[in-house]
Amino acid sequence: MRSGLLGLSMLVSVSQAQEPPKNFQTMTVPFYLVCSTPTELRDVLLEEHGEVAMIAGWLDTDNQYLLYTNEGGTSMSFVIHKSDGQACIIWSGTSAEGKAFIPNPEPSFPEQPEIGDGWNL
Repeated sequence: MRSGLLGLSMLVSVSQAQEPPKNFQTMTVPFYLVCSTPTELRDVLLEEHGEVAMIAGWLDTDNQYLLYTNEGGTSMSFVIHKSDGQACIIWSGTSAEGKAFIPNPEPSFPEQPEIGDGWNL
């Protein structure tokens, strides 16, 4: 079930591929994703790991992402809901010290964020 965040780039179709920013590298890495329906995946994470969604985001590509964690912060799963109706775990793991989910209590955002050249994974 362990795989890298580089899996995000594999979820984007070739038609959306863009030239990466300077000093970034593109890679193709062999790993597998665990996929199911969003409902089935949610139920398994809750029943087998005690995880619930703590953070979610809806992107303009009609994809969604969710970060699941259990109450003690000892496990987490990063899930992508793809626009085709599949949900895939692209990263998961455990933290014996309960640090699998640590919210930033005081995020510091720039006053005026720079708008890039449109590059996106």
